[in-house]
Amino acid sequence: MRRDNVIYATHVYPESAWKIGWDEAFGELKKTHPVFLTEYGFGDEKPESLYEGDKRFRDAIVDYVEARKIGWTAWAFSAAFTPRLLTDERFSPSEQGAFIKDVLRRSERP
Repeated sequence: MRRDNVIYATHVYPESAWKIGWDEAFGELKKTHPVFLTEYGFGDEKPESLYEGDKRFRDAIVDYVEARKIGWTAWAFSAAFTPRLLTDERFSPSEQGAFIKDVLRRSERP
């Protein structure tokens, strides 16, 4: 049954490519259906060393979704839930938070 009002969501973490690649998991689907990367992240709990690609995970996933025009959001705007974008309740960015902030600033440039 076709559903015209459905968007497919995916969660991608450094260790997530060990089963199937991103093309197979959601990249090919984007050619025919809307896809949104509703969650991704890295940090102490999700080390980038688990990713087996040719770049750092953070750069690889942003390059991948931007090249395919897949919308995304990072997880989680929290100092408690992981992988965290913040290190404390004063909104100090974690390593991941600083990276996401930089990516968002780059996308604002004309």
